Amino acid sequence: LMIHGIYRYMADAGSFAECFTNQWWPVAQVEDNAALERAYLDAVREAGQPMLVHLEGRVVPQPAMEGDSLVPMLVVDRFLAVEPDGECAPRYTTTPGDTSG
Repeated sequence: LMIHGIYRYMADAGSFAECFTNQWWPVAQVEDNAALERAYLDAVREAGQPMLVHLEGRVVPQPAMEGDSLVPMLVVDRFLAVEPDGECAPRYTTTPGDTSG
């Protein structure tokens, strides 16, 4: 699934908030996560800075850091791009001339 959202990397862990739903997930350190981390670290100006990223991925249950439970995590199947100055589009907008909302 092609998705874009806001990525942050702090304390050796990534997190991702999908633009359309604002759903947040920790990022699993598998598949193409290393490429995402490298691109983020090359583009970031300060630690933990939010950055718009584009990727192909999926949310799957992964073992939690502690305990025996499973938590939903984003698996990056293919990293596509970072936009250091990009941001998510507004979630609810009307088109020009729309008088309904």
